[in-house]
Amino acid sequence: MGPSAPLRRHAFALGLAAVTALVLWNPGGLPQALGLWLKAHRAPDAVIAAIFLLSGLRLSVRSALAGAADLPVVALGFAGIFVVSPLLALGFSALPLAPGLVVGLFLVASMPTTLTTGVVMTAAAGGNEATALVITLGANALAVAAVPVVLPWLLGTAQAVPPDLFDRGAMAARIAGLVLAPLALGMAIRSRAPGGFRRAGPGLRRVSLGLVLTIVGIAVAGSRSTLLGHAGDLAVAVGLSAAFHAAVLACLFGLVFLGRIGPGRREAAIFMGGQKTLPLAVLLQTSLFPGVGQALVVCVVHHLVHLLMDGYLVGRLSGRGRAA
Repeated sequence: MGPSAPLRRHAFALGLAAVTALVLWNPGGLPQALGLWLKAHRAPDAVIAAIFLLSGLRLSVRSALAGAADLPVVALGFAGIFVVSPLLALGFSALPLAPGLVVGLFLVASMPTTLTTGVVMTAAAGGNEATALVITLGANALAVAAVPVVLPWLLGTAQAVPPDLFDRGAMAARIAGLVLAPLALGMAIRSRAPGGFRRAGPGLRRVSLGLVLTIVGIAVAGSRSTLLGHAGDLAVAVGLSAAFHAAVLACLFGLVFLGRIGPGRREAAIFMGGQKTLPLAVLLQTSLFPGVGQALVVCVVHHLVHLLMDGYLVGRLSGRGRAA
């Protein structure tokens, strides 16, 4: 393994840190000005649609259908995403946390699963990649109906914001238009020429990650003053994110144990049930809570933390599989 391998493995995390630092430093005022200009011209909507279109170009309908047979694992994955995570987040909200951090935690907990990293980690840990694909596609489709219900419920129950702040129908329509429609379009295009898009997969992933960095930069630009005024919340966000994701993983391990789901099947439920997509969380933060920079901190930090924790878990699970 060459010296550049760790850099390649952690390139996305380093990119997130670099973009955030650049906009916060704001040399010459240009990074923030560019981010605010893009936000004013609805760039976040275009960027998120492009991210999910590219994700659809990388996802195979045929592979996903092959994994639909393992219904217990698919059900456990959905339970982790839409039941376990929100309930645990509600429990964590009872801690003495700043309101902005609670909003960020609720945004994270309401999100569907990641589109690619969870699938990759499932396969690397020896799990069923096809089942992971079913969970990610199903969860992102269900997000159209689930997020407009779960997020306002969490915020209202914890009295973080008034529950009537949200237009659930408008939120569902926006998620459908910016997430589900581009994702379905990308998959439809891929089905016409699967070989070509399969070869272009690594390049499409790099472009997609670049777009995620773009939307994070836009969000940081809009919340720069708030972020600089609450720099101490970073350490709290790291601890909160690690504790929350550890609790989600513990519940998922408990569920696969109770369901007697062994190695080769459990990995899809564990990784897909615990991971959360970043682009949609950032989009909702910028549109619903643009002045709550602490919420953005939690969204970004949680994404980094849960990828690092799950990366370690991949090594542990794959090592056990080889030993067995």
